[in-house]
Amino acid sequence: MGLAASAVEASLMACSDADLLAALKDLPQDKLKFLQEALAPKQCTATDASNVWVLYVKLKVDYTKNPQVPNKEALVGSLAGVPGVELMPGMGKGVGFTTMWSTLPGLRGKFFTYNEETQTCSGVYTFFDKASMDAYMASDLFKQQKDYPHCPEVTATAHQMLAGSERSMDLGNWGGGAKPTRDDVSKAYVLVAHLHIDFTTNPDVPNKEALFASLAGIPDVELAPGLGKGMGFTGMWSAVPGLRSKAFTWTDEGNICSGFYVFFDKKSLDTYMDSELGKGQAAYPHVKKFEASVHEVLPGTEFSIDLGQWPGR
Repeated sequence: MGLAASAVEASLMACSDADLLAALKDLPQDKLKFLQEALAPKQCTATDASNVWVLYVKLKVDYTKNPQVPNKEALVGSLAGVPGVELMPGMGKGVGFTTMWSTLPGLRGKFFTYNEETQTCSGVYTFFDKASMDAYMASDLFKQQKDYPHCPEVTATAHQMLAGSERSMDLGNWGGGAKPTRDDVSKAYVLVAHLHIDFTTNPDVPNKEALFASLAGIPDVELAPGLGKGMGFTGMWSAVPGLRSKAFTWTDEGNICSGFYVFFDKKSLDTYMDSELGKGQAAYPHVKKFEASVHEVLPGTEFSIDLGQWPGR
């Protein structure tokens, strides 16, 4: 189906709108159904999720270090673009720096975010695989971030996405349609939660393998009443109002299980954080420390998210 879909898509791209409409009008139902299935967006699968890596880069901003970036407004303008202004030769007028990540190989998305309290501009990246993440981290595009004069402190941590995350990815639809608009991303918020795990305090979670299984699910086992056999706890986030995605991740260093959430708006995020599901994570017996930070999504992010297709393996 993957090769067939590529061939179909290539053929359609070569057609004019008039020719395409005429062809679709007379297309037999079985062929039309095939076309719809071939071009339909693939959903993230458990295998896809297990291959994904999340890169979390935090840039602490000092507005006294760079006269070209004296405040948050200037920072946002450089990312989103300034009407009538070409920020760099060849980039084009009105185009922001976020577009430099729009064609990055292997990137599913990069959210540009800002935390007002700490004055930190962050990038939350999702790569289809570790090889793509490693290639990016070896590139000049990644390395140059440490040379920004207004960002004296840059940290980067890599997190492996866990199976089960497929149940909480790409939920709902952006308000502007299939692809997010500037208005959509300007309303969105990212929540980053880190759960520091102690495997000595909960006999049901004695190691990371047990933790992973509880999230992904165990065949024929119902982990909680009403959850369903084979269903992992990640399914509890599949119907959170206003949630676009939650990536469950793991980092061996420090035994940290993280959640990288994207909410369509601040109200949905606040409602979740005040819910039993949101507050309950800190009370898990195997969680010795819980940290959470809220970040607004910056305009320009619409150019660097929802890129490519899930392999659908």
